[in-house]
Amino acid sequence: MLPDDCPRPRFRSVSLYNDALGKLSFWRPTEWHLEEDSGPAPAVTLWPRPDDPLTMIRVEVRDLLQPLADGEEQVLLDGIREGLVSLDDCQVLTWRQLEEDEIGDWGVEYLCRLRLDDSLCERQARMFICGQDFYTVTFQGSSHTQFEYWKGMFEFVMLTVAAVNFSVPDWFVDQTAADGETIV
Repeated sequence: MLPDDCPRPRFRSVSLYNDALGKLSFWRPTEWHLEEDSGPAPAVTLWPRPDDPLTMIRVEVRDLLQPLADGEEQVLLDGIREGLVSLDDCQVLTWRQLEEDEIGDWGVEYLCRLRLDDSLCERQARMFICGQDFYTVTFQGSSHTQFEYWKGMFEFVMLTVAAVNFSVPDWFVDQTAADGETIV
């Protein structure tokens, strides 16, 4: 439990993360613990405090081998809902489908509370599809208090997740107008 007068967390620095396959890119707090999982679905987990592994953010990408076909959206939504119902003491607090202009080809976002070990955790997840890749960005607090405390930093990471590797030099080149004038 954090005292009411506890200062908000701050970034000391951020680093750009790009996965080796070129499918995942995001900005992350440099001082956070990072663990990569190079299994069949490349994933990265970040923890602000190693002594609290339930407070974390996880970014994962799975290759669906083909783009989402017409009508498959409902199958995905049903599967996600069934998965949430199967979790211990899971209560879905918010649920919304993402608009096409928000991210990728299809997406959904939810906020829930669930029991993990002996903790009542709070979790927010954004799942979206770009082409044939299925992305899941999950951030979780080991309690409501931890979730709210770290929420701003979690959201920063979540909102910077891109479905391609990001290159600062390439970005600057793209910011140059056709006549050679720099836009930024």
